[in-house]
Amino acid sequence: MFLPVRPNVQVVFYNSTACQEQGLEPPRTWEAFLETARRFHEAEGRGRVLLKGQEAYLA
Repeated sequence: MFLPVRPNVQVVFYNSTACQEQGLEPPRTWEAFLETARRFHEAEGRGRVLLKGQEAYLA
C-alpha cells in the first residue's frame, strides 16, 4: 500500500454561469486562471477570484 508523504491536490471551483455571462471559457491553465480574474475585475470593478496558499490573495 502506498500513501503519499506530502499530498498536494489543487482544486479549482468556478461559477459556469458567471463565466458564460462574461464570455469566458473555464480556465485550464494558471495563466488562463489569472486572465479570468483580470477580466472579472475589469468588468465588475471588484475581485472574484481567491487563491489560497500561505496567504489569501484577491485578484
